Amino acid sequence: MRRLLGSISLLLMLMVVTVPYVSAQPDTDIEAQLEEIAYTFWVIEDNEAVLDLIDDLLDEDDTVADAYTYRGAIYRVQARYLVSEIDFETAIELDPESGLAYSMRARLWADMGSFDDAQDDAERGVELAPESGIVYYNRGRVYYALGQIQRAWDDFETSLEQDDFPPPSLNMLSAIELEYNGDILASIDYLDRAIEEFPEYGFAYYRRGTLNNEIGRFIQALADFNMAEELGQENPYLYLGRGIAYARLDEYDKALLDFEIVEDLDRFNPDLYYNRGIVYGLQGEVEDAIEEYTEAIRLYPAFPAAYLNRGNLYRDQGEYDLALGDYDAAIAVFPNFAFAYQQIGITYSYMGEYEDAVEAFDTAISIDPTVPSYYYSRAIDLENLNRIDEAIDSLTQAITLNPDYLEAYQFRAILYDAQGQTEEAAADLERVSELSGE
Repeated sequence: MRRLLGSISLLLMLMVVTVPYVSAQPDTDIEAQLEEIAYTFWVIEDNEAVLDLIDDLLDEDDTVADAYTYRGAIYRVQARYLVSEIDFETAIELDPESGLAYSMRARLWADMGSFDDAQDDAERGVELAPESGIVYYNRGRVYYALGQIQRAWDDFETSLEQDDFPPPSLNMLSAIELEYNGDILASIDYLDRAIEEFPEYGFAYYRRGTLNNEIGRFIQALADFNMAEELGQENPYLYLGRGIAYARLDEYDKALLDFEIVEDLDRFNPDLYYNRGIVYGLQGEVEDAIEEYTEAIRLYPAFPAAYLNRGNLYRDQGEYDLALGDYDAAIAVFPNFAFAYQQIGITYSYMGEYEDAVEAFDTAISIDPTVPSYYYSRAIDLENLNRIDEAIDSLTQAITLNPDYLEAYQFRAILYDAQGQTEEAAADLERVSELSGE
């Protein structure tokens, strides 16, 4: 098993599973009702429908332990911790051998920060139901919350070896690949497996769509988001992600329609206004875009990207002081925001303040020396200051980082020619021809 390192920064929402685990029940009709409850809880993810089913079952027989377990699990998801705890206690009193009840209660303790109790219950759940994938999944979630990533990974893998293994385990393995190994394609592979084995696992389509967006597979992302919607997912980030995919495919009207759905579901979501601002900006509706970014910032004042994008729009309007104010605000939130320093440098360049521009580019490079465009931007203002040799050196650094940087070769050829270095200029122009296919 690979060794995974890192610190916790991501806690995922409740996932779903299509082959539910329930404790042994003596009555066949009750077993059938519990299976419906479990399926609706894990797969359909309709908690209100689950509560109705539980009420019907308890009206018929108020001694069914798993009914209280599932109701306690729903109350946990709803952050109704006191009544959740009461239901889990009732379930365990009715069936002291219920691994499901202990396992589910472990998640409650973890949510409440009682990690010793969470570990005890998670271990007890595995001890009582060692053939259940759910109990290993829940113990893995406890380890994950504790930052014990390798142990969590092992439990998620073990859950896959059980007959009732939960697709949330595949989702969590996907999340770990992404969060700790930075491997989006490996993360997608786990989601592919989840979807192949559990075709009704709507959340996996949603997550795969999100990852496909990140790597530029926008058509595949749309297909995933559409399938997630068809399977009943109503996560506002589903529509937000689909809107982003539409926008990246230049289908702005469809993007805006999806953003309207997000607004209906979660009108206080700053990501909604930020992404709608991007679309308005792409459409040339500058005032509307600025208004959207302003609302995003009002809802989430620590939103550096919103400050940066609004600053760029202000700069394009010639409002340089407002632009610089927004870049400063972005840096106040995120001091190592190298790209914001580049935008400051570009703004100073527009203002004719070339020394300040070079200083800003130097800061961007000191934070992240791997970005070729920072060196290119600096070269422009070094040339404006008639520091030609330094400008050439800066362009050379840009080309070293990106040997196919056509604009850098073009600019360096001009500077070489101005310095009388005709052979070097000719070599750069030859490289420009190669890159441009001329």
